[in-house]
Amino acid sequence: MREWTQLKEMVDILQPFAEATDLTQGELIPTISLVVPTILALHRHLDQYSNKSKHLKVMITELQTSIRKRFHGIFTNLTLCNDSPTLIEIGNHFPFGDPIYILAAVIDPSFGFQWMVDLNLAESQKETLRCKIKDMILEDAESLLDRHSDTSEEDEDCQQKKGCMKLFANYKKRTSSGQALTCTAFNYLNPSNKYNA
Repeated sequence: MREWTQLKEMVDILQPFAEATDLTQGELIPTISLVVPTILALHRHLDQYSNKSKHLKVMITELQTSIRKRFHGIFTNLTLCNDSPTLIEIGNHFPFGDPIYILAAVIDPSFGFQWMVDLNLAESQKETLRCKIKDMILEDAESLLDRHSDTSEEDEDCQQKKGCMKLFANYKKRTSSGQALTCTAFNYLNPSNKYNA
């Protein structure tokens, strides 16, 4: 009977890992925006299950340690590590420490800031983190716009000379100003419900 209980516990513990593997192994679709929500959901699952596990507490502890080590950069960026109790700057040299993982999760309409529910932080800390992420996205958008405006005249000359982009020639070319892009990004990042961006 004990063996069956252990097997059931193991299946319950590992089921979300199987789901995460299936979800993140896409070859034809981008999956970078899934990294942070997936890691945080797995971490929360292990925390919750560690309290009710009867036979596999050691396995759960080892899985928690492994996730924290492998994705230390994410936990550091989100101030979930003992060595980073306060948010100074997002981005570090640890594995998965590049801010792109957090930014991709926020920009993905499937997630927005919803994954912040899994953060074991005070609301004020979450708000500080949310503001820092928004600022980073807006800075990146403005930087891209500045680079695009510098090369847009060269691109138009190239297209006229080479006859490029005939495939989409019937589409109306969008012209956007920096202000329009900033407004669009701001509206996306500041919905009425802060977790449903």
